[in-house]
Amino acid sequence: MFVSCKHAYRDPVKEGKRFEKSIRKIFRWFLPFRRHSITSNVIVELKNGDTSETDHIYICRKGIFFVECKYHMHGFTYGELYGQWVLVSGTSKYPVINPITQNAGHIRKFQRYLSENGMKLMDMDSVFNVYITNSDNI
Repeated sequence: MFVSCKHAYRDPVKEGKRFEKSIRKIFRWFLPFRRHSITSNVIVELKNGDTSETDHIYICRKGIFFVECKYHMHGFTYGELYGQWVLVSGTSKYPVINPITQNAGHIRKFQRYLSENGMKLMDMDSVFNVYITNSDNI
């Protein structure tokens, strides 16, 4: 899924927050309210002190969707499905976190958190790793 977001600021942090907010609005607008729940900026803290923040967790009858949003102001991103990713802007290249691997880590920490607190995540066939970006250059 690709989503476009207008550039109101030149600050990537502000743009990223606006992008995450717009994704939440899209979920609420397109999906029936009574049949789902969405929670944003979910922070999980494990007993060993490790933390993990998931941009959005969307829960519906089909399963649980862990959503990682990435806003790239310019350039394009490439990389292997589970390997290192690179952002290319002009003639410069910058390593970036692979959002698919990052989100898989969020899911594992969420599972561990539930386990530490005597709960269990539903069947893993019903847990989905979703990556959303504003860039069409992937």
